[in-house]
Amino acid sequence: MLGYLLTAIICIALVIISLRYYSKVSLSFAFHRSCFALWSTELFLLATMRDIETLSIAFHLLRVGMFFIAPALILFSLLITRTHNRWFNYFFVLSFSTSLSISILNNSFFPSTLELNSWGYLPEPDIIYSIHRINFILSVAVSILVCGLAYRRTIFTEKQRIAWIMVAYFVGAPFGILAFN
Repeated sequence: MLGYLLTAIICIALVIISLRYYSKVSLSFAFHRSCFALWSTELFLLATMRDIETLSIAFHLLRVGMFFIAPALILFSLLITRTHNRWFNYFFVLSFSTSLSISILNNSFFPSTLELNSWGYLPEPDIIYSIHRINFILSVAVSILVCGLAYRRTIFTEKQRIAWIMVAYFVGAPFGILAFN
């Protein structure tokens, strides 16, 4: 449980560090890390809070972070590799629109219900969560594809940087997918 809180604190520190630089890449990284900070805080509260009414309000507000991890990942991949492909940009817009739509639906019309288990509270699986899962998996695939294509067309020093980003995606994506359960 404290791991979630520690992750959120580290992500917030990375956001602050990233905001000191005035580039689109650092801003997209700050957006990506802020989404993770919100999601980690949500997981911490789900594991520690017992007041269901207060938790439900905080859960829905912080869940926005989880929904926007997918488009933030694509945005970061596009900017760090300097990819200017119309189809990848369309997919970013589609992913962002999907995240915005399910966030609005989840907070306004179809709020998720929380159920108590041995770990703490967890949301019951619903259609919004299923749409988020599809959006996340497709976004990871597109981000890896963006990096893979950029790797093929860059010089040696850039290849090392892109290779490390791809390693991070290949290591992080399975944990993100495992977090669905």
